[in-house]
Amino acid sequence: SEVATDVCGVIALGPFGCMPNRLAEAILNDTMTRDVKLRATGNGHPADTRKLEKILENMEDLPFLAIETDGSPYPQLIHAKLEAFCQRALRLHQRMHQRMHPEI
Repeated sequence: SEVATDVCGVIALGPFGCMPNRLAEAILNDTMTRDVKLRATGNGHPADTRKLEKILENMEDLPFLAIETDGSPYPQLIHAKLEAFCQRALRLHQRMHQRMHPEI
């Protein structure tokens, strides 16, 4: 996963009732965590792992949102979830930027 290294979050958008989309959502719900991300990059360079640990400090879950749609306008609950996702992704982006460019 490129989350916290190249991108700030993931939105899985799929058709309503689509089994492959639901399967992907179930897998991503389990794997979009700090611990899984650190384990997946644990074989890399130790300096990169330390940077990633600092970026993900005090974060349990990585920004992830799954949305099923049938083409209708989104209800208020989905709008609230999108806003919360954007806030989490923005926080992660700021952390990534601070760690990658400390002089700025």
